[in-house]
Amino acid sequence: MLASSYHPSRRGWPGRGTLLLGVASLLSACAELPTLNERSEVALHVEGLSMNPLLFQQTGALQITVSGQPEDAAGAAAAVPVVVYTDRGERETLLLLPLWEHTAGSLIVTMQEGSHVAELRPRLESVSARYTSLGFFGEWAALQIFEMNVHAAIQRIRRWPGVKSVERNQLVRFGGFDGIGDGTPRGESFAGALPLEEGEVRAGDGRVQARLGDLLTVEYRHPDGTLYSRSLRLQVPDQPEVPRFLPLLVEAIEAALYDPATPQSARPPLLIDAESFAVAAWQASGSTLAPAAVVADLQREHRLVGRQEAERCRLSVAPRDCSALAEGTFLYVSSIYRTPFSYEVVAAYRPPDAPAACLRQSAFNLAFTEGRWLLQDQLHLFGC
Repeated sequence: MLASSYHPSRRGWPGRGTLLLGVASLLSACAELPTLNERSEVALHVEGLSMNPLLFQQTGALQITVSGQPEDAAGAAAAVPVVVYTDRGERETLLLLPLWEHTAGSLIVTMQEGSHVAELRPRLESVSARYTSLGFFGEWAALQIFEMNVHAAIQRIRRWPGVKSVERNQLVRFGGFDGIGDGTPRGESFAGALPLEEGEVRAGDGRVQARLGDLLTVEYRHPDGTLYSRSLRLQVPDQPEVPRFLPLLVEAIEAALYDPATPQSARPPLLIDAESFAVAAWQASGSTLAPAAVVADLQREHRLVGRQEAERCRLSVAPRDCSALAEGTFLYVSSIYRTPFSYEVVAAYRPPDAPAACLRQSAFNLAFTEGRWLLQDQLHLFGC
C-alpha cells in the first residue's frame, strides 16, 4: 500500500519551511492541495535523511524527513517515495511531501496544569491522530492527523478534558528553499509519517508494526539506481522502568563517592526520595508508579524519605535544610526525559559528610538493549 500524510479532505496553507512560528497572522487564504493521483515524483539527490520513531503505547508514529537537491524545481504537487522496512519482514512505501505541506497536518496540544498528554491516548483514534513528539514533562505533545480534516480535529480536541490549547504546528518557507532561521539554503525538504505500533507484522497496511530490538530502515532510490538509507534499532520502551534502572544510578553515584574497596556494609544507608522518581516517571510517560515500587529491585540498605523531609533538601528550595537527612546519602531525581534512543535522567544526591546545604547533580543516559538497561554515559553537572 502506498501511504501518504496528505489526504484530499485537507486544505493547505502557503509556504512553511523549518522555522517554527506561532503567529496565526502568517496564514493566508487556504488553497486546495493536489490529490495523490496528481502527484509527480521528484528526482532528488538526497543529502540528508532523518527519522524519529516514537513507539508509545500503540499511539506513536514514525516521522521521516529527507533533504537534498532536486533535478528540477519541485512544484506544489511534488512527492518523494521512500521504503520503510524492518528486519522482521515489515515493509511499507511512503510518499514524502514538501515539508510545509506535511506540517499542515501536525498539531501542538498543550495540557492544563496537573494533566499529562498521555491522558489523550484513548481519544486519539477518534481523530486519526498519533503522537510524534512529547514535551519534557508531558505538558505538550505534537500530534499528526492522518485522515480526519485538520480543522475538525482541532475543534474536537479543544473539547477534551485536560486540554488547554490546540494550535497548528506552523512553519514558514523562505523563497524556493527551506530555511533554518539564518536563511542559509538547505535544498528542498520532504517529510511524512506512518503510524508506529508494537505488534505482529502486517506488511503493506500503511502502518509500521515493530518491536523493541527491531532494526528499522528507511531507503530512497536515486534516479541512477543507487540507494540512500538510514537504519535505527528500536530500543526505547514506552515507559521508564524506574525499579530496574535505579540500581544502576545508585552504583554510579556510589562509585563517585566511595573507594571501591569500601564494602557496602560500611557505607551509610541510602535515603531515597521515591516520590520524586514516581513523579518524574509520570512526567516522562504518563504512567503511574507507587513510591514503594521504585525501590523494589534495590539490593542495598535504604530508607524512603517522606515528602516534607525531601522538599526541604531539594535544589529548588532556598535556604536548603538537609539536617534531617544527615545519617545517609540522600538521592532524588529532578527529571526523566525520553529521547528517540534512550532515557535521560537528572539526579541530585548529597553524601552525609557534606555541608548542610550541599547537593551534587549528575545526568545519566540509560538505554534498553537486549532486554536489560545499560548506563551508557554520565555527566557531572555541578556540586560542592
